[in-house]
Amino acid sequence: MRTGGPSRQRLIRAATLAAVLLCTAPLLAQETAGESEIATAPVELDGTALFTVRGVSSLPAAERARLIEDRLTAVAADPARPVDSLHIVEIENAARIMAGDRMIMGVTSADASFEQVSIRDLATAHMARLREAIVGYREARSPVALRTSAINVVSATAVLVLTRPAAAGAARCAACR
Repeated sequence: MRTGGPSRQRLIRAATLAAVLLCTAPLLAQETAGESEIATAPVELDGTALFTVRGVSSLPAAERARLIEDRLTAVAADPARPVDSLHIVEIENAARIMAGDRMIMGVTSADASFEQVSIRDLATAHMARLREAIVGYREARSPVALRTSAINVVSATAVLVLTRPAAAGAARCAACR
């Protein structure tokens, strides 16, 4: 007894393949959408983004970034805290980046998994960026930097004041013609 020729078998195989693809496509799309929907927010100091952090349902990314920024600014503004006081304290499934006894931020296994590195490597990279940012923050507010900025502002103001009447006079002369 014959069940069908080669064209019928091809049709059955094609229909089976199409059914499998149609059934699994939504599952693949859900996995992709779930991965791309992880919200992140930049951690910034003085308007410079240092790195991004992810959030969780109880602590959204933007709020977590703001808390880290607040702690970082407090540490950077305190010259009594040396930059060398930054260190990593490893705990189970996480690490804390500390400035002396003050926590700046935590790095979790979810953070490391998101970045596809180990917790220790991510904490080390974040700590290096935090150190650079603190040094830059303090240098920008040093007496030398503030004096230089004040001189630049006074110079720019003087140039503006001295060139404005000449430009206004030239405009009036051009209108008279």
